[in-house]
Amino acid sequence: MAKASVWFSASGYGSETRTFKSKGEAVESVKHDAVEIADEHNGEVVDYGNGEWVVTSRGGEEIARWEIR
Repeated sequence: MAKASVWFSASGYGSETRTFKSKGEAVESVKHDAVEIADEHNGEVVDYGNGEWVVTSRGGEEIARWEIR
């Protein structure tokens, strides 16, 4: 099974890379985390459709970013 890694970065929290057993597992994790962070900050999840997701505040400031690699 192919492994996938996700690079994550968030304002004030630094960055980290997480490894998953598959790309599908990585995508599900990102979706879950993005929705959770957006809810906590009253923000919006933007899925660019290329393996990159961003959570932005209502004012457009980037709060968190994920990239599947």
